[in-house]
Amino acid sequence: VFDIQTDSELVCIEGHIGPINALIHLEECKLLSGGNDKTIRLWDWEKGSQIQAFYHHDKPVRALLKLDEDLFASGGGEKIIYIVSISQKKVIRQLNECSDTILSLEKLNGDTLACGTAKGVIGIYNYTENKCLNLQPLHNGAVKALVYMKDQQKLISGGDDSYINILNLETGEHLNKLSGHHGAISCLLLLNSGSIFASGGWDGQIILWDLERREQIISIKENENFVLSIIYMNDGKSIVSGGSDKMVKVWMMKQQATLEELSADLKSFNGQGIIHTEGNQIVLSTPKNGKCTACQIY
Repeated sequence: VFDIQTDSELVCIEGHIGPINALIHLEECKLLSGGNDKTIRLWDWEKGSQIQAFYHHDKPVRALLKLDEDLFASGGGEKIIYIVSISQKKVIRQLNECSDTILSLEKLNGDTLACGTAKGVIGIYNYTENKCLNLQPLHNGAVKALVYMKDQQKLISGGDDSYINILNLETGEHLNKLSGHHGAISCLLLLNSGSIFASGGWDGQIILWDLERREQIISIKENENFVLSIIYMNDGKSIVSGGSDKMVKVWMMKQQATLEELSADLKSFNGQGIIHTEGNQIVLSTPKNGKCTACQIY
């Protein structure tokens, strides 16, 4: 745990051997992480301790997704989506029709989820009935980022081919392809407005998009390093990014309603890899050494 005001480490959680590829917040102080060591670990980050470990993967864990208060989904190199019960401490279901290594997962309406694979295919599944509802080969390369726009029933995907694709979930129609990045897209983020989303990529850019107009609002050239993760804080005023430069940066909007006006880096502290947030307060990073770190922003 870091105090951003003093840039000092308060608590560091260790347990994984090697890189952590996926990190999600479950509830209160509980975290779930998955790594190259083929394990998924449940943590109490406030106490700095591990609660439980899951060992159902035989290849690196690439994606995690919270489904409800008890269930989560995991995916990796086995080409299988595992549905896991925390209370039962075991896999209760498997979705076996995935076309390749699973790199991203996203919760949709009801009992459906989406996955993105290493070969550019997006799959839609009913995870309670073990059914594949749709397979869409939308990208020429890995799909590492998915975001669901519930109000518009659209799924947005970002791939290694540098494109963002928009899929209508009601009709299954591919609506549009957006270009603007000059390299792989590593993360997508839905802002509170409902029609505005952000993307981050290996070209060092963070781009804000208007889905209705299907065009860029603004492009922020963060640096020459990869942007690996972006989050939107619940205060409605700031975006946080994490990248290969081992820095976590907070970008503040000058006016809450004006997305075009973003300042330069206001605060930064040493950290690595992918980040995650809960509420207005906490950012969690996953450095390549297998440690989870919580950081106090405000």
